[in-house]
Amino acid sequence: MAYPALDLKLNKFSPSLLHSLDDVILPHTFLKICCNAYIPNEMNAALDPFLSPIIASDELLMHFPATRIV
Repeated sequence: MAYPALDLKLNKFSPSLLHSLDDVILPHTFLKICCNAYIPNEMNAALDPFLSPIIASDELLMHFPATRIV
């Protein structure tokens, strides 16, 4: 993965949010449009590890294949 979205909580501030504001590859506005289209209203990205893999437990991640993030 070259540009994974690992935390889809839309109302959380992070340093990467500041970088995304002027990112030419994946601007914040485009990511927000994608999140709004991808995440149903009844789902909570803050609680679902399939939406935000950053919150996945080690037990769940052990079932995933080995992955390298560039």
